[in-house]
This record gives sequence, C-alpha cells and structure tokens, in this order.
Amino acid sequence: MTLPTTGAISLDDIHVEAGGTTATQASINDSDIRGIANSIPSAFNPMPFKFWYGAPFSISAIDTIDAINLVNGYDENGDETGSATFEIAIRHDTANNRIEFRFKQGQDGIYSYDSKYQDYTGDVLDNVNNDLAKWEAKIIYTTLEDDGSVSPATTTFTTPSRNSDQWYLIPTNYDLFYTFKVETTDQDNFSDLSGTFEIRTRCTKSGITMDFTNGYYTSGSKNYVVEAWADTEAGVNP
Repeated sequence: MTLPTTGAISLDDIHVEAGGTTATQASINDSDIRGIANSIPSAFNPMPFKFWYGAPFSISAIDTIDAINLVNGYDENGDETGSATFEIAIRHDTANNRIEFRFKQGQDGIYSYDSKYQDYTGDVLDNVNNDLAKWEAKIIYTTLEDDGSVSPATTTFTTPSRNSDQWYLIPTNYDLFYTFKVETTDQDNFSDLSGTFEIRTRCTKSGITMDFTNGYYTSGSKNYVVEAWADTEAGVNP
C-alpha cells in the first residue's frame, strides 16, 4: 500500500509506510523515511511533505526483450511485392503504472504484436506542479542495408526517421517511435536490413533525472534482421 497522492499527509503516515510503528519517535530526515520519497534533492531544505505523495516509489527493470528475426517477408497478397516490417511503439500506461513497449512484426500486411513492460509503484508526480512527471525514451540503433535484388527489380528500405540517441517524451497513447522495413519486387533474391537496437528510459521530476545507476534504465543491446523477397511461397528463403 502506498501513501495518498493528494490531501493531508503526516509524518506518522510516512513513518508507518517506511516500516515504523505508529505514534513513535521519527524525524523527517531519517534515512528510511527519506528512502521511500520521490527523489529528494540532497540539499533540499525545507522538505515539503508532497515529496512523499504516492510513496514508496520504485521502478522495475525493462522486461527482457528478445532479438528480432524476420525471415518470411514474402509476397503474401500476390501483388508481386514482398515486404517485412519491424516497428517499436511506446506509451505511458497511467492506468496500470507502467511503460509499455509494443513490437509489431510481420510481412505484407499480416502482423503480430508483442508487448514488454517497465512497471513502477507509487505515484510519479512532479514535486512542483503535482502533475504527472515526464517519462522519456531513446533508442540507440544501427542499420545495415543489404540489397540483394537485381535489375529490373526494385528494393526500398525504411529506417527510423527519428534520431538515434535523442530523448523523446513518452505520451499516454501509443507513439510509433521507430520503423524498420524492407520492400522488394525481386522474386529470386532477398534483401535485408539488420543491426542492433537498445531502448533506454528515464523519468524526470521537476527537471531532476531519477537517480538510477546510469541515469536511465536500458533493455541492453538487441539484434534484429528484417528480410524480404517477392516469392509467393511462404518459408522459401533463396
């Protein structure tokens, strides 16, 4: 159970939430009491009780994200073009206190979705405005285009339009962050887009980055391969 997010809050409330016994001696500067607050700057004085709204506060690591390997980007709909797509969308799910990473992958209009999460407990409030604090994400990625098609076939590669290594605000609705796609008319040779991606997230409060080990959480570097060709038979990799 966490402390209330609005209204009256007392030192005794905070003491009990930190594991103490009600109506016993406690100080606002006790390490256990400070430890459950939402990122109190070390030199902050005096310390308003609103730092403890929603406490205790904690954030989990990002769920384990698998490498992405798409090999069946064939001509599913018979239009003589094969395509393969890998997309990453992110949102702040305020109803469930978590950041959601949705991965879309598939070929020629037929896709599947997989979601991973980063959960938090407590209430993520900006300590000045008592409004939701900002969640931000960046994705460090590399891309390598290998065009295996031959004339007169054509191949196009779609790589992220957003810059790698730049922080972007995470909205409450899905925001399509990055797209990796290969589309080709070659029926005999496949083309692929490959590389690595790493998702990083952080939460800011009144302009203060949460005190993580690196200043952010990371999924670790993952490999991806997106391959396509225009053969009409599934699973036929030239």
